[in-house]
Amino acid sequence: VNFGTIGNPRMFARAYGGNVMANGGTGGAATGGTISLNIHGGTLNSGNNLLPSSFAQGGSAGTTATGIVNGGHAFGGQRNVSIINGTLNGSFAGGGPGAQGGDGSALGTGGNGTGGTAIFFMDNGTINATGNTSGAARVLAFTQNAGGRGMVGGNTGGGEGNVTIQNNR
Repeated sequence: VNFGTIGNPRMFARAYGGNVMANGGTGGAATGGTISLNIHGGTLNSGNNLLPSSFAQGGSAGTTATGIVNGGHAFGGQRNVSIINGTLNGSFAGGGPGAQGGDGSALGTGGNGTGGTAIFFMDNGTINATGNTSGAARVLAFTQNAGGRGMVGGNTGGGEGNVTIQNNR
């Protein structure tokens, strides 16, 4: 597959919880989905900005909310990338399965952000990482998370990142 002049290929399984305006409410919870990019016996020419993302953002207290409003919880999804007997010509610009807890009001509690799972598996494959405009070439497997803001900030959990490279050419 050659994206050529199409630009920057994106794959999203993102989730966003709804915001809340009412006193005593809680922002909606969000759980990222699953992204799978499998290059098996082929070649993907993706350029320098391939972005497979399963990020989640919990709902927050709306701008007009008053009183105690809590942020929603967020749970990152799963991002699977595998190259088996194949080639990737390109770079991942980002797109981890992270989570951002929603913001509570000044009297509320921030939502929790719990990371998902990033898996990168390569067996007898090749990556020719291409640089972006600043010259950075990246292949990333990460999860980045944060708790929401509030009178009491939300908690966060790191998630999981797995990289396996075997029978490398």
